[in-house]
Amino acid sequence: MSKKYYKDSDKKDIGRNHFNVNDADKISYGRSRKRIPEEKVSGKAGRKHHNHKWGKLFVLIGVLVIVYEIIMISSVYLNPELKNSIKEKILGIDQETEQIQESEISLGDSGNHADEVSRESSSEKTKVAEEDIKNAGSDEDAEVSRTSEESGPVEIVFAGDIYLSDHVMEAYEAAGDDISGVLSEGYQAEIEAADYFVANEEFPFSNRGEQAKDKQYTFRVDPKYVSMFKDMDIDLVTLANNHTLDFGTEALLDTVKTLDEAGIKHVGAGKNLADAGKPVIVSIKGKRIAFIGATRVIPEADWAAGESSPGLLAAYSDTALINEIKAVRDEADIVIVYMHWGQERHEYPNEVQKTLAHAIVDAGADLVIGAHPHVLQGFEYYKDVPIAYSLGNFIFGSSIPKTALLRVTITDDNDLTLQLIPGTSGAGYTRKTDDASEKADFYSYIADISTGINIDDRGVITEQ
Repeated sequence: MSKKYYKDSDKKDIGRNHFNVNDADKISYGRSRKRIPEEKVSGKAGRKHHNHKWGKLFVLIGVLVIVYEIIMISSVYLNPELKNSIKEKILGIDQETEQIQESEISLGDSGNHADEVSRESSSEKTKVAEEDIKNAGSDEDAEVSRTSEESGPVEIVFAGDIYLSDHVMEAYEAAGDDISGVLSEGYQAEIEAADYFVANEEFPFSNRGEQAKDKQYTFRVDPKYVSMFKDMDIDLVTLANNHTLDFGTEALLDTVKTLDEAGIKHVGAGKNLADAGKPVIVSIKGKRIAFIGATRVIPEADWAAGESSPGLLAAYSDTALINEIKAVRDEADIVIVYMHWGQERHEYPNEVQKTLAHAIVDAGADLVIGAHPHVLQGFEYYKDVPIAYSLGNFIFGSSIPKTALLRVTITDDNDLTLQLIPGTSGAGYTRKTDDASEKADFYSYIADISTGINIDDRGVITEQ
């Protein structure tokens, strides 16, 4: 590399500084004035002599330049240290150049790598989203829960009766159409922390239909207020109760449509018996959980769904209900049945409730939740399966001295842990109880009206 370097420089420098001797004769030094003949002769001879002197000078300079460069080149090759020094400087320049180039390449590669990582990350998210959509769509009854975790304990919160009464609407409007006027922050936080929220919808969403005759209380709510259910984070409701058909089948079908459009699941009612009895299966943290809703309280026989007529899954004869439980047993990890039954204002379940509850467990249910009495009823374990006979009113409008949310935690082994979250309600506003003494009184009360359970100071219920 060094040899080529100096050969090229030799040619360059010599070419730049060396003049051709013949060119000197052509150099002119300005325009001459007009002379007489004698002057012309002497002037011509003088110019020749002058030009000859300048030509010798240029030749001498050229020779000196050539000699100087020959000496320098010779010294480099004859002096190894000088040669190495120059070589090192040249190599140093080359190395710096290479490092700069490598740095630029590295930066370019880093940018490309970052782009690739970004693309891979984006691709992976898209893939996960596509898998979620695929999994959610693989079963028309299955859905992905609002939690993003893939495993771990599952928490489902249950409430009793919900009716958006005039008192509730007034509280809602007084808060500026905000759910905080209906439900306390404490209860909202408990619901938000859970994986799923289930309640009994004790009314139809509709503006249509004919009011039921000879019925003391009939309920109906404008479909636009389904937004309140969304604000409460309700995921699923049972429609199997004694108010869903207060305004006939038109209102029932409006309710189903309204809930479907809002993305809220529902059980216990439908366009026919097959639809009303059909379980909803949800996938939560890898567990398939089936929900079934049924009622043993209807004011008219024709409220029960028929083979081709709308209505509710009635359990006066438990055959249809038991068949549904047995059919879904092998498809789900956990089967939960939400029943509407019992006598209003009675704190203790009657024999009909107990007999039906035990039959539901024998058919394969893992948990039984009850409503309708408008008050809390006790708990029982039958064959190690928990039964909550009534969760009472949760949001209803009238005074509710005692209410509660029931948190059910499903472990990896499909064991169930129950915990009551006590509260109270009045003038359309339901709030969580935080006072320690009030909670202790509440837990003591539940223990007194229950059979064969223990309840600790955190509200956790266990079998004796």
